[in-house]
Amino acid sequence: MIRKYWYFWLSIVFLWAIFSFPSQILLLGKSARPILTLVTFASFIIIIYSGVLFFRDYRKSSELALQKILKECEANKTQTKGSIPVSFFIYVGFINTLKTVKVDVFVDKVHALALLKKLRNFNFRWGLLGAGALFVPFSTMYNYFKQKQRILKAAAQ
Repeated sequence: MIRKYWYFWLSIVFLWAIFSFPSQILLLGKSARPILTLVTFASFIIIIYSGVLFFRDYRKSSELALQKILKECEANKTQTKGSIPVSFFIYVGFINTLKTVKVDVFVDKVHALALLKKLRNFNFRWGLLGAGALFVPFSTMYNYFKQKQRILKAAAQ
């Protein structure tokens, strides 16, 4: 992680050096102020760019994690004989965003409860960092128990 975002950490060091040691202490005088201003501005741009890249990687990681869960539980988009429908809301967010996705899949009776538990844990991992994180656990647990009852009814038939 540190190696991937090396420019972010370098800009943090630049900002620390600029704000910790004023140009008067460094004996650079007034002639170095334009350079320090440029370095400060560049550091802020690098920090913002790093944030955008981190957010994009965060989204990709969450999508890959969801695909892995669905692949492990052998989820299908079409219904086959002996499969149970599972419908669950997924929450993915970071700081000021929250993306809601409804997952509608069909799973064998054997994998249905395992899929439900994995989707619940997915929400707790990826949804709690976003806006509205206070409501994600309540919504997740409500969906979990509602779907669990549906699965148990369908498995009993």
